[in-house]
Amino acid sequence: MINVPHRIWDKASELGYIGTNEAEEIQTWIRQVHQLHPVIIPTINFYWTFKIIDIQCNPYDRIERPPYKGVHDIDYQTYEECLEEALLECLNMLK
Repeated sequence: MINVPHRIWDKASELGYIGTNEAEEIQTWIRQVHQLHPVIIPTINFYWTFKIIDIQCNPYDRIERPPYKGVHDIDYQTYEECLEEALLECLNMLK
C-alpha cells in the first residue's frame, strides 16, 4: 500500500474523487472514471519512468495512442516516486 502526498489527494478530491489516499485506489478511480492509465516503466539504468495511456480510444482527444513515440522524460529513483508523479500528471490532464 502506497499513500500519496496530500497534493495528489487534494487534487483528486477537487475532481470528484471520494476515497482514501492510497495510490492504488486513486489509480483505479482515474482508470475507471476518466479512462486514463499510467504505465510505470523500468529503465535500463535501474530507474523508473511512466507513460499515460488513454484507454477510451477517442481519436479526437489530445492523448497519444499506440504505438508510443516516447515516455515521460524524467527518470525517478523509486517506483513510488514515479507512480506519484504519474498520478499527478493524470490529474493535471483532467483539468
